[in-house]
Amino acid sequence: MEHLQQTMRKQEQEQIVNATDFAMPFIAIPASTMTAAFKIAEYLELEPNVKYMAIELYDRFMCKHFWELFKTEFANDPSEASWFKICKKISNQTKLNLMSCFQLACKMDSHSNILGIPQILNILYLIDKESEYTRNMISFSEIKVFKTVGFTMPLYTPLHCIEILLAATGLGETPNTFNISIDLLDLAYLKV
Repeated sequence: MEHLQQTMRKQEQEQIVNATDFAMPFIAIPASTMTAAFKIAEYLELEPNVKYMAIELYDRFMCKHFWELFKTEFANDPSEASWFKICKKISNQTKLNLMSCFQLACKMDSHSNILGIPQILNILYLIDKESEYTRNMISFSEIKVFKTVGFTMPLYTPLHCIEILLAATGLGETPNTFNISIDLLDLAYLKV
């Protein structure tokens, strides 16, 4: 446990010093998007680990994606119109990018069913009947998300911290403790 904490502290310091992967968690995710992510995970009957991995990935992606757009588009044209253009561009792609994060998280979890393009098209249609999505858009979005986050996945989520805490305190064997902990974690995420 101590070795894990030291390793995580070292990685955090390296990220801060090198300015890589440094973002304020959950600044990029509005409450409505967080609620949608939870509903999607419930609809797909995903394991909690997949849900949290997708949300963590989405948060990391949105921070980096926004920063990239800000540096390239807003820096060249720091007008209010440019700012609204960036916000509109991000808003229009939110649902597709979120689904790409779920797709990648499902691929990373060996116990999960892989989320295929037909399923993603179906879900996107259910949540956004006004827009039309294609197989190519889904494939491109998945690649864009993965590339933007540096081809890395959030392997450690708050769920892992809860599991470690319960194991370290011996509460992991107490009936319903893990399920109650997940419910509390869900509430914390939804309170953003």
